Amino acid sequence: MSQYVLPPAFPSIDQLQFITPALIQAPFVQDAWKTVQQLVDPQVLAIAPSTYVPLRPANPVYNADPVANCYWPAGTTRCVQPSNPKIQPDIYVCSGQNQWGLTYDDGPYSNIVNGQHVDDSTAVQQALDQQNIKATFFVVGSNVIQHPEVVKQHYDSGHQIALHTWTHHPMTSLTNEQIVAEIKYNEAIVYQIIGKIPRFFRPPYGDIDDRVRAIAQALGYQAVLWTSVPPRDSGDTAQPDQSIQSVNNVVGNVTAWFSQSGPGFISLQHDINNFTSRIDLLTLANFATSQSPLKPMPIGTCINQPFYREAGSNPQTTLASVPTGVPSNGAYQVFTWLCLFIALFN
Repeated sequence: MSQYVLPPAFPSIDQLQFITPALIQAPFVQDAWKTVQQLVDPQVLAIAPSTYVPLRPANPVYNADPVANCYWPAGTTRCVQPSNPKIQPDIYVCSGQNQWGLTYDDGPYSNIVNGQHVDDSTAVQQALDQQNIKATFFVVGSNVIQHPEVVKQHYDSGHQIALHTWTHHPMTSLTNEQIVAEIKYNEAIVYQIIGKIPRFFRPPYGDIDDRVRAIAQALGYQAVLWTSVPPRDSGDTAQPDQSIQSVNNVVGNVTAWFSQSGPGFISLQHDINNFTSRIDLLTLANFATSQSPLKPMPIGTCINQPFYREAGSNPQTTLASVPTGVPSNGAYQVFTWLCLFIALFN
């Protein structure tokens, strides 16, 4: 079993910033990029990136042929089966009747009030654990590095950890090397905390095409989206405000699923802030008393696939300069265990 070599530095925690050229040129990324070039057809890597208005990242303008390249933008055609036989299709449904692939995106988020977790990722996990429900958490690297103890608690409780990139930029708008960097740094911070390499990733905003799929596949990942027919996007991040009415709208939308027996599906929900996490808690409370035929479970369980790929148990690290506010690996390991110690005694 080969050892996993962690990068000497991680990107900034500022999600508005792109991963810097220096970090993209690091051997950690460039070695992965060489693997991608060996495995992916050049014409796929040549697909033109999309563009987007910075304040509207969920709505990129796709500059290539959306049909030929199996583009799955949020809210439009949503292609999940590439015509290119070398590229794996997306996962967007569960295989069994009434199976519910329960997923939470964009965390971890932490909100501690008087020593208690309130409307945050840990509170959501606690509510799941009370019902003996396991879920998949698609975590963002720049959040993971700030709240490592939350991801460790998710993992230790039997929930599935999967990737959601480092910065949460729309993937089709990035260069090939940027895509590699987004996945690899997200992978590395997760590995540093749980000692496992996830097998699945979800592109932010569901923004994916054959170029993104092929690069991710070359790095060992398969894309997970969500069911669009019938729609299983909770709508929690699409609300006009964070009012009680908006909370009730989303809770009502998700609760309506509970009585609908049918083919397995995958949902889209978030634990990114107090608003979305509060919705998660309310819907879980409703589910507990619903006598629903649905069977919530992680993505790996619903498609009968392992959650992780193995790697060496003793990753090699090298100290080096790190972007402002992000500790180096050696210091970060101390920081991680300190956070875990504090979490245990709070």
